[in-house]
Amino acid sequence: MNIADAAVAYAKRGWKPVPVHRKTKKPVDKGWQKRPFDPAQFDGNSLNVAVQLGEVSGGLADVDLDALSAIGFAPEFLPATGAVFGRRSKPCSHQLYVSDLYKTEKRATIQFKKFVNGQAGAVIVELRVGGNCKGAHTVVPPSMHQTGEMVEWERDDEPARVSGEELLRVVRKLAVTSVLSEHYPGQGSRHEGALVIGGVLARAGWTADDIGHVVVVVARAAGDDEVSDRVSTAVADTLKHWLKLRDLRADKGVGLEDRVALDFAAQHIDDFRYIAKTSQWMRWRETRWQPEDTLFAFDQSRVLCRAAGDARARTVAAVTTLARSDRRIAAVEDQWNADPDIFNGLTTTIDLRVDLDRPPDRLDYCTKQSAVSPAPPGTPCPLWMKFLSRVLANDRPTITYLQRYLGYCLTGHVHEHVLVLLFGTGANGKTTFTDTVARIFNDYVVTAPMEMFFTAKFDRHPTEIARLRGARLVVAHETTKGRAWDEAKVKTLTGGDRLSARFMRGDFFRLQSDPQAADLRQHQAELAQCRRGHPPPLHPYPVHGDDPGR
Repeated sequence: MNIADAAVAYAKRGWKPVPVHRKTKKPVDKGWQKRPFDPAQFDGNSLNVAVQLGEVSGGLADVDLDALSAIGFAPEFLPATGAVFGRRSKPCSHQLYVSDLYKTEKRATIQFKKFVNGQAGAVIVELRVGGNCKGAHTVVPPSMHQTGEMVEWERDDEPARVSGEELLRVVRKLAVTSVLSEHYPGQGSRHEGALVIGGVLARAGWTADDIGHVVVVVARAAGDDEVSDRVSTAVADTLKHWLKLRDLRADKGVGLEDRVALDFAAQHIDDFRYIAKTSQWMRWRETRWQPEDTLFAFDQSRVLCRAAGDARARTVAAVTTLARSDRRIAAVEDQWNADPDIFNGLTTTIDLRVDLDRPPDRLDYCTKQSAVSPAPPGTPCPLWMKFLSRVLANDRPTITYLQRYLGYCLTGHVHEHVLVLLFGTGANGKTTFTDTVARIFNDYVVTAPMEMFFTAKFDRHPTEIARLRGARLVVAHETTKGRAWDEAKVKTLTGGDRLSARFMRGDFFRLQSDPQAADLRQHQAELAQCRRGHPPPLHPYPVHGDDPGR
């Protein structure tokens, strides 16, 4: 494949090709960042081809491993990806990912350089993301490097999808490890070296897991030189520039509580959030955020206070209070479960916009989780289909409708304004149907009292509405004969309007009426005051089949 053909192939993958002078990295034309791809720009093999990174190529990012040590340590830190290339003298020196880092990063590239005595040295690893709509590109196969070597694919498949936060974190760990490997002490003083490394990284706000990971990798590749003093000077100087480390001394004019609170926020930026309005700590637990009700934040504050020399209760409480307001940890109620097209499964998160499974991401701020993960497309479900055929009298249009309806319920959208009614005599499958669905939806379903939808003499407590926050499906069971629907409330609940609600002894708040509603009943409740041209959003479906509890 020549350069021109490769450029067309990259364009078909959704990447923007850029013509580059042969044996260089310099684009041919000025203004290449904003110029659309034109196949006529490429002529056989007279040029090199590069790919523009960032938003224009779907979030494509390139981890450029400049140092040989970084190439060697890369498998220890970088997520596996299907797109890896390099040249003969530096194989696997470029690893491609799809990331959202370009949305938050102000720079086109993030360079991790060696710093000694405040002076920048060689680049160890460069993360090219094209942030802030700035131009960033990387020369790709089958181009020719300035050394005359050909740029070749090691793995020519799809790049892995990694959150920007995670990609930056692992690249930083890789760069730090590359520097430490050059200065780690040899036999006889490794203990001192490990203490110095641990202290520097802890002061920078690294977690214990990340520090342990780096120390283990470096120790595994350690040499024999006794250079613990170089670890504490050259390494600390480098990290000071990378991690914006404060000087390793007491901050003048700043109290102990404030210093420790800053350290707390830096150390737990990935794991804790605090919602001031509800006085609730939230903790990341591998696949979702969960309320932290065991005073774990207070306990972690006490650990840092003890290390700082003052673990009195009032000091620990002061640190915890100060940390709650840190912008890195502070959160608001509306940011949780806010994306209507994100559905959090048991082990994977589904982006319903593009039908994509990916690892759970902290930045989705999901607190809810279904009880299962999606099966591969086309997986048969014979028992379920047999059940639906029996209880719905093999009515294919109705079965197809319910499949679409439940798929729609996975989202948080309510533009269809639907309340589905399943009605019929007892023991005919209504409860079996909704119980099965509810167990799959897990946290995304709420069972509501049927009285919520009926007219009543007195107003009901707004707690009923508050419980609907974040729900994708609301199920109510069994109506009473002769009761009349509260038409206004039904339309409000299914119409996507913002509702006022509050929990017991709490303040009122506004929430979007996100959930779909399904009702099981044996009796037909009457709709009062149905006005011409304004029918209620009800979809009744009779359930006929006999279901003896199977």
